[in-house]
Amino acid sequence: MSSSIPALVPGGTNTIWLTFPETPQFSILRCQLLGIGADHSLICRVPALKDWNHLQPGMRCRGQTLLEGETYQFETTVQKIHPEQEQLELQPPSQLRHRAPRAYPRVPVEVAGSLRPLSYEGKVLAVLPCLIRDLCPTGCQLTVQENLWPNLATLRIILTCQLPGLTHRSKFFGTIEWIDPLFDLYMGVQFTFASSNDVACQDLLRWFSSQRAKFVDTTA
Repeated sequence: MSSSIPALVPGGTNTIWLTFPETPQFSILRCQLLGIGADHSLICRVPALKDWNHLQPGMRCRGQTLLEGETYQFETTVQKIHPEQEQLELQPPSQLRHRAPRAYPRVPVEVAGSLRPLSYEGKVLAVLPCLIRDLCPTGCQLTVQENLWPNLATLRIILTCQLPGLTHRSKFFGTIEWIDPLFDLYMGVQFTFASSNDVACQDLLRWFSSQRAKFVDTTA
């Protein structure tokens, strides 16, 4: 890892979010860094994971963690699995990268909504209250309570909310692009629309067009 970026700190101080983009389920897994192995592997604990069968040595994954207030990403491979100890080992990542900034203008909001994380089969795992922090035509940033989030879910979610100025609730399908493990979970969501005629897409574009004077950030 480059000396210009902070190192991962062992001892349970780093929450790491792992995603497995090459698996059919596109699963997302939360774990805690316990320590660094002699070979510089990352030793992580995955508490209360009921099904370890979906994890196999050699699976490629992407990690994301919060260090000194900044979000970093890395790529690695599952090296060893110890289900009896609720642990897995990850190959040492070659580098940590800053999360890429977002170029699309965003509008700050505080909109209450409901977030539904989905299972592999598309089943709703929970209905969680959330607070949308900003919106743009392609997605949003929001927060949810960390202790309510399922231990294992896919990247797919359903978000429902009432956009400012509208009299009805809109329903957005999307995928989780990144997660910051703050006091609550702070995450970025990218919306998925079947077409530009999608009702939710039209709701969002209509609302967004009315907010052009309120753009506050065009870089992140």
